[in-house]
Order: sequence, then C-alpha cells, then structure tokens
Amino acid sequence: MVDKHRGDPKRKRTAVDARSRAAEMTNKAAAVAERDETRARFAEEVAHVGSAVARELALPRILDVVLDETVLTLGAQFAQVYLTDEHQLTLQLVGHRNLPDDLKEKLSRVSFDDPLLAARAASTREAQMISSGGEDIEPDDQRSG
Repeated sequence: MVDKHRGDPKRKRTAVDARSRAAEMTNKAAAVAERDETRARFAEEVAHVGSAVARELALPRILDVVLDETVLTLGAQFAQVYLTDEHQLTLQLVGHRNLPDDLKEKLSRVSFDDPLLAARAASTREAQMISSGGEDIEPDDQRSG
C-alpha cells in the first residue's frame, strides 16, 4: 500500500503544529511542577518553624523562636510578627528581626488596606509568599487554569 498523504503539505504542517503544542504543554507542566516544588519546600520550612515553636511554652520565648527560625530556616532578610485588631482592621508589630529603626516605626501599626503582605494575609486570611524572583505565589493553587 502506498501512503497517499505522505507528501501532503497540510499534513506536514499539522505534525509541526502538534509537536509545537506538545512542547508548549511540556513547558507548562514543568512550570507547574516547579511551582509545586516551591510550595512544598515552603510548607516544609514553615513546618520546621512550627516544630520549633511547639517545643516552647512561654509566649515571649515563642515569639523569639518564631522570629529566629523564620530568619534562619526561611532565609528571610527581615521577620516581623503582628497581632491583629479586627475591630480597627489594623496590625500591631509585636516583634521583629533585622528591621531598621525607620521601618520599625513605619510598620509598628499598619492598616489591613496597606500594600504589605502581612496586611493582605490578615485581610484575606491566606498565607502570602513571594518567590525568589519577587513574584507573588498564590496559596494552594487557587488560580484557575
């Protein structure tokens, strides 16, 4: 039998399109896998911080452990802990690590509406993360698609 479509340019174009779509899908799958790996690594690091906190009983000591472990385990340049005032929709800074004095003063009390990850976390009640590239990572893959 002779393949009568062998020299058909339309069929060749379709094969090229299929390879292109397959490569695009492979790239998307790799991006999703990388994002999932980042989330898993972050969750593991947060669990480590939680484990260190669980070993402590005194609230001031817990605060110190959370801040120290956040800087050490997550490699954070700065670390802050806020208490939420849900009636006034504000956050009050109760502890920090490596925060310069001028920032400490500015961040001592912030509104839920301020453009800060802590404010967004308080107002949405969702964890907020930034990847090493600086872009936001949506928690629990709540993005559609």
